[in-house]
Amino acid sequence: MKNIIISIFLLFLSFALFAEERVTFSKYETEHQILYFSSNLDPSVIDRLIADAERSEGFIKELYGWTPKKKIAVVYDRETDTANGWSNAFMKNSIFLYLYPPDRYSTLSSYKNWEFGLHVHEYTHSTQIGQARGFPRVMNLIFGDFYFIGGTVPTWMLEGAAVYSESVSEGKGRLNSPLYKKYLYSFFDAGTELKLGGLSGVTDHWLGGNLPYLYGTFFYAYLIDHVGADGMKRFFEELSDDFFPFLMTRAGKMAFHKSIYGLYKDFVRENKEKVQKENVAKPWTEERFSRVYADIAGEGYRFFAANQSERGIYDFDGKKISKLNTMSSVTSFAEKDGKMLFTQTVTDGGRTSRDELFLKEKNSEIRQLTQNGSVLEAFFGKNDDIFFTSFRDGINRITRIDYSGKVLKEWEFPAIDSIYSLSFSGDGRVIAFTGNRFESEKNIFLFDSESGELREIEIEGEQYSVYFENDGTLVFSSGNDENISPMRLDPDTNEVVRLCEPAYPALFPKVQDKKVYYLTFDNDGFYPDSCEIKADSGKLPNAVVKVTGKGKKAELQHELKKAHGYEGMLPALWYPQFATNFDIWLVGATVMGKSNDQMRSYDITYTKTFGGSGRHYVLLDYYDDAVLPSFRTFFTYSHQTENIDEEDVSCIVTDRLMLGASSTGVLYRTTDAVIN
Repeated sequence: MKNIIISIFLLFLSFALFAEERVTFSKYETEHQILYFSSNLDPSVIDRLIADAERSEGFIKELYGWTPKKKIAVVYDRETDTANGWSNAFMKNSIFLYLYPPDRYSTLSSYKNWEFGLHVHEYTHSTQIGQARGFPRVMNLIFGDFYFIGGTVPTWMLEGAAVYSESVSEGKGRLNSPLYKKYLYSFFDAGTELKLGGLSGVTDHWLGGNLPYLYGTFFYAYLIDHVGADGMKRFFEELSDDFFPFLMTRAGKMAFHKSIYGLYKDFVRENKEKVQKENVAKPWTEERFSRVYADIAGEGYRFFAANQSERGIYDFDGKKISKLNTMSSVTSFAEKDGKMLFTQTVTDGGRTSRDELFLKEKNSEIRQLTQNGSVLEAFFGKNDDIFFTSFRDGINRITRIDYSGKVLKEWEFPAIDSIYSLSFSGDGRVIAFTGNRFESEKNIFLFDSESGELREIEIEGEQYSVYFENDGTLVFSSGNDENISPMRLDPDTNEVVRLCEPAYPALFPKVQDKKVYYLTFDNDGFYPDSCEIKADSGKLPNAVVKVTGKGKKAELQHELKKAHGYEGMLPALWYPQFATNFDIWLVGATVMGKSNDQMRSYDITYTKTFGGSGRHYVLLDYYDDAVLPSFRTFFTYSHQTENIDEEDVSCIVTDRLMLGASSTGVLYRTTDAVIN
């Protein structure tokens, strides 16, 4: 029987390991990390990602003096269209990064190098949470990586530390974002500032799960200003030596020599005094939304908006909001002559999520125009065509297609980190967009689709959205310090003027009827507003225009190795199994492991029962997300001996074996998303 069990185990394991994978990985090792690169990434971007990872190591070491005890497994993935990442210390110190840019007005939108800021953020988590000294370190040496006190601090402090690192590493990030500052100040302006204990709790506020990040970002920076980076380093190191996970207050007093609660009260008081000195005009409407997106290149001023009770396309005429139709969630949309373009997320096989482009024509079904599109934004062209920007394999592109989805032309921009807000000149030749070259702030770009010339228009601050007015001038929103204002640029003279000075940030500004229409927000949510164009609002320094290049794909300079799917699967954690019911005792252990590429994991349990009926029990579970579709194998075996007659020592011997396999996937069908 023993040989049979071993044979079954090897059969199932070999099937799982050698089944066809939907994604494979190559790897490169730095001093403190093992970097895994998805096969969905273009090789030309890998050198840059390696350099970013090494910069993160040096930056966090210089900032806090932190270096990981064991190498961190870092996975760069392009399977999912989401701007996100996560880190984990339990069982394995690992980082997972989704290399997809945030949208233009996201809370994450302030960066010079999106991938670098993302890596710094998660690397801060890994090095901070992964610290263990004293009792926690002894427990981890015995049982594996499971006891990390640094991960038990409130969310606002965990995320505050990571966002602080992301922000000071390149001078951008959320701490320096005009949009993010206004989100915070809206609380003090409304007199609804939160208490420290409520930052990580359940809330029905429209910012929801962003609140621990928002308050944590600025309060953590406040702590750094008062106790320094060395003080925060002492705090986390003191915490990592604690026996119990609820001694944050004690660690704070030892590191800061002052209560965290007292420091927070000072933080609230100082911000309240600063914000409430300003006289801010109150909004004209009570209607609020939690998410918005405007089509500034279309007819009128139309926007998508969603809140808890409804979502749809709305029209704003400067005085009232009119709902045109109901629409499911979208990240962008555009309208022209009764046609509508919009993006939606499509899930394939339970793992891949792609933002695809759809077309809805009047009185017709919705058609999906892209496959594996990773579409950020799309707009109608001048000649029955469509343009969209995408980020598929680590490279930004602008693509021109017809109404059937056939690709007519595609341009790659390897030197540019983000492309948003496509707009077209009157003759349909020049494409304007906002974006940034790597390590630079967001500017406006003009791309001649016939000659291929790319010009960058440098303007102080960050440029968020842009479109061509009828007369050929450009209207855009510009963020600087704490303000986001509507601007106009004359490409012939490079003259920049502020159109008006709204009380709140002007998002998606559009000029019509000698007024500026835009979306804005206060502490209750988003809403549309407008302001009169004022000639004396302010002339800014002229823009600086220079011819730049789209960039070329670079040849990979680093030598990568093939990553094997089983790497890092040696036991990462074990814990004892023990139970008793007077006469019966159960003793055993469970061993768990996970691969470095995060695609595979397993757990093995063995238990032995003493007293009553003696029983041996074995359970093996093996999971593999890399197999198409995601895959699980398992088997259990038990051997039980039960005495039925103590005098004659008669007994029953029972052997039970169960084995099987299962898979999971997702069947997705597109249905009409617009109800007229």
